[in-house]
Amino acid sequence: MNSDTQAAQAGGSGSAHLFLQAMAEVAAATSPEEIISALQKHILSDADHIGLIQVGFGAIGEPVFRSAASRDRDGLAGEDIPPEAVRQALGSSPLFIADVGELDEAEAPLRAYIEDTLRAASLALIPLTGRARIAGYLVVASRQPRRYSEEEQQALTALAQQAAVILENTLLLDTLSRQTERLSLINELAQAIKGAFDVAALGRQVVQTLSQIIPLSHLSIALLEPDGQEAQMHTFHGSPLPSPAPVTDSCLGAALREGRSLQIESVRDCGSYGEHWAAAGAPTLLIVPLTARKRHVGTLNIGLP
Repeated sequence: MNSDTQAAQAGGSGSAHLFLQAMAEVAAATSPEEIISALQKHILSDADHIGLIQVGFGAIGEPVFRSAASRDRDGLAGEDIPPEAVRQALGSSPLFIADVGELDEAEAPLRAYIEDTLRAASLALIPLTGRARIAGYLVVASRQPRRYSEEEQQALTALAQQAAVILENTLLLDTLSRQTERLSLINELAQAIKGAFDVAALGRQVVQTLSQIIPLSHLSIALLEPDGQEAQMHTFHGSPLPSPAPVTDSCLGAALREGRSLQIESVRDCGSYGEHWAAAGAPTLLIVPLTARKRHVGTLNIGLP
């Protein structure tokens, strides 16, 4: 065996060892920052910029992109979220650009992202595919041309998929925490409403409190008539609703019958009154039953854009 062969095998063995170390540390990571630390320490020590983009959910389930963590050697890069044109062209496949100078005119959005945003000459952009969707992106940029070997591409892609699991779990925990906070606050407000006589003052207080954590488009309180067939609508945020509103065959009645908070994904499913919810700016609705002395007195209605 000659010296060149021995050197190649030693180099390959060393690369495999670094990859396994990186994989173990990424798997044990509890935050995006720890993922970047593992990648930078073992695999990407020569990279000028490493970023993790997380894809979360907005108020009505729309994708929301944010930079979960990033490190830039020179502090030159701007916000490293890939623009929509780049994401659409990328799809779910990894992209490796060795030299931005090799891009043609048709790839202008990608060139602008590399040169103007990342201030770089090369890019590795890898979708982080989670359980059933793209959970984020791994962004690796260098300020000099950098060509990744096939083995390096495979290693980065494998590490990215491991990072996807961590990011998705982090997102689920964050989402659960926010939902718990919201439901806890809504429950406190519902308890406060019990026995309240000044509905107008109460409505204003609810709007002020909820608007701090929920992007409200509508808020109203429905108070049941004595016969329970209709409810008087008191609107405190958004366009006013016509009053009285039907209860029996409506979303209000469904929430009251079930005795629990009810989320309506589309108010078009709320019978004839659904068009009024939509016109009031509440395409998605959360209805919280209100009780006093062990009986239902109405509902708190929260509209989301």
